[in-house]
Amino acid sequence: MHLNKYDFFDESTLILQLKKGNEDALNHVYKLYYSELYNYTKALCGNDDLAKDIVQETMIKIWSKGSNLNVHSSLKGYLLKSIYYHFIDTQRRIIKETNQLNLLKQETLLEFSEISSEDLENLYLAIDLEIDNLPTQCKEVFLLGKKEGLKYKEIADKLNISIKTVERHMSIALKKLRKKLNNSSYSLFLLLSFRSAKSTRN
Repeated sequence: MHLNKYDFFDESTLILQLKKGNEDALNHVYKLYYSELYNYTKALCGNDDLAKDIVQETMIKIWSKGSNLNVHSSLKGYLLKSIYYHFIDTQRRIIKETNQLNLLKQETLLEFSEISSEDLENLYLAIDLEIDNLPTQCKEVFLLGKKEGLKYKEIADKLNISIKTVERHMSIALKKLRKKLNNSSYSLFLLLSFRSAKSTRN
């Protein structure tokens, strides 16, 4: 069933078509609410790219609900509330990851307090080797972030890719390194704040 934009003036019809998977309905929601949703999200998080990601991910999540989409208030109110909850979940995840990293650093400091210089050098070499073995763009993203200290947005701008792509490459790099390195090497890797051991020595 194809509906033009004038058929969506009735919000109940718009919601019904969203539940049925009508892409015209989704596009209409984007055109109708995107600017307001983005401004609201930007006010919450203070970051342009993060705001865009949260809005897009929220819309995808709502779209994926299909027939399970239940809007008990206005559609606009439902969207704003969904944005807020997504923002809160994002903040909780960031805080959790930061706390976990700080704990790992403390544990690793204790573990390496009595390590010999020879063993430490071997760990450096193991880390360098596995970083060199990363896929080309994955390695490039990783080194820009962890060796040069660039933020995700700066990496995205430098390589002309999206922030999501940067996040994906960084995630792939960390997973590969965790898989390849033994516990001691990976712990040292965390202690160095995910920076290349080679850059630390230079």
